[in-house]
Amino acid sequence: MTSSLLTAAPWWRPDSGDAMAIRGGAPLVGTYPISGAKNAVLPLMVSALLTPHLVSLRNVPATLDVAVLATLLQRLGCEMHWSANDAGLAVTICADRLQPARIDPDLVTRMRASVLLLGALIGRCGEARLPLPGGDAIGQRGIDFHIAGLRAMGATVELDGGMIHATARDGLRGADILLLACRDTESGWQLHAVPAASCQAWAMPALSSSRDLSTVQWPLASDTLLAYGVAAEAAAALLADRAAAGTAALLIGLADRMLAMAAAYAKERQQFGKPIGSFQAVKHLLANARVALEFARPATYRAAWSLATAQPTLSHDASMAKAMASDAADQAARVALQVHGAIGYTWECDLHFFMKRTWALSRAWGDAATHRRLVLAYALGR
Repeated sequence: MTSSLLTAAPWWRPDSGDAMAIRGGAPLVGTYPISGAKNAVLPLMVSALLTPHLVSLRNVPATLDVAVLATLLQRLGCEMHWSANDAGLAVTICADRLQPARIDPDLVTRMRASVLLLGALIGRCGEARLPLPGGDAIGQRGIDFHIAGLRAMGATVELDGGMIHATARDGLRGADILLLACRDTESGWQLHAVPAASCQAWAMPALSSSRDLSTVQWPLASDTLLAYGVAAEAAAALLADRAAAGTAALLIGLADRMLAMAAAYAKERQQFGKPIGSFQAVKHLLANARVALEFARPATYRAAWSLATAQPTLSHDASMAKAMASDAADQAARVALQVHGAIGYTWECDLHFFMKRTWALSRAWGDAATHRRLVLAYALGR
């Protein structure tokens, strides 16, 4: 077993049985890097089975359970590449040659978290067969909610002689679950995953018909709670950064499309016997809008990179991108409408679709002024 663990997780070392004696009497001073949580990284490692593409994880804790799961994944056909630096362990997992029949029963029974393989293998391969997972120091804990969840998504699950056999030949069917956040003065932020059937929703009018907006009311319950306090606040902040960066990318695309439409129309529309695009005033309008767009584009790329690589500057970068993209898209909408004239408002011209979406998104998740204030606060260290 030790050799298998060392092959899959070369950083792991068996317990030597040595004891550590610590003599106090002096204050502790200094810094020490905190590794990631084991219960967070194990589901992330298993999720690598869902895709044939590379999955990279950083700040991985060097624990026995991580080593056991790494060995399990390697037996299933995954390739593992480990590296280490000042930030801790990192692993890249490639599951493009997955072989679900090679599941190792002995390893499965060593850790309770191996039950996570069930959903991942069904989702990727349509079938999974593995022993009941092992227990832990807390004692026997059921896996009935895992089985109930898979059955709710269309899987057939059978228990036979200590083995779980699950199939979903036609794939798993997702459930309608709403991720909802709320905040109160006592517990702070709360994050809930609530079945849609338990919620009441009222459609809200939207400027753009492509946006589905609703007011949602749901019963607060402990069994839907995902996180609260600092953890929920961090999740809400990350969601806001993701939304700002994603909305900035949409606005960049909208601005590019509206300017392309305006430039094409300026070549066709004739005035005084010439295309209106030949007039200097029109050229300047389009050129200024294009410059604003091209300045906003790299800021949006930077936000996307910061989001993908979990940079500590993510909040700053997302706000910078949203501010610049909102301004650029608003300017592109004004210029495109001015070039088109009144026809830009009509159903005969598709420009109105892009303008309405721009006007809505430029103010969604904070307008340009809000995000400029956030960038300023970040720069001043507030």
